[in-house]
Amino acid sequence: MAHKQTLRLLARTGMQKDARTAETLGTLNVNRIHCACESCKAPLYDYQNCLVKKIVGAVTQVECKRVRGTAAVTTQTQALADFSLQVRKGSTWPLRVEEDQEGEEGRFWLAKIKDEPERLEGTMTFAGQAFKEGWIVAKAQYYSLLRERGPETARERVYKLLPTDTYLSLNHIIRLESSVNMVVDSKSKSKPKPWVLKDADRARIEAAL
Repeated sequence: MAHKQTLRLLARTGMQKDARTAETLGTLNVNRIHCACESCKAPLYDYQNCLVKKIVGAVTQVECKRVRGTAAVTTQTQALADFSLQVRKGSTWPLRVEEDQEGEEGRFWLAKIKDEPERLEGTMTFAGQAFKEGWIVAKAQYYSLLRERGPETARERVYKLLPTDTYLSLNHIIRLESSVNMVVDSKSKSKPKPWVLKDADRARIEAAL
């Protein structure tokens, strides 16, 4: 829903729980981007206690009038903010690889999330890479592919977890319904023991590419 005075707020979204107020003139709770955390979504609508305030920002109240004849849309920014709620510390996610960067890893990389994602309040540079204000990023560790094993019908990929920390933009993550499950290869004699991506998760990733 668009409102005259909120158009200047760019990606902000009306968050009024009183439908009648939203339809006429009144105070609206607005934010930079849509939030669907447990506090903000129905039935609580507890915007002041948002669980991911460092990502979506603080709620602001404005007086505005609805612009008739406009339809609600889900922007890419809103969709990314919703997806960021699934990306939790300790989870592993695939990242899409650009065609000119494909190597032994193939069409995707894997990364383990080390900290909860955050929305940058200013531009940040890490290891020569610039992350711009407003991006949602997370500290992570990449996995490095060691080998593939098993028959073609049940192909597994064996990885080692690299010790170096990095940052990644959540916009590069392949948006699966859930994170992938990395299993320790308990039979391996290597130390530290490698990690295995099972065929089912590999197939999920490749289907989403």
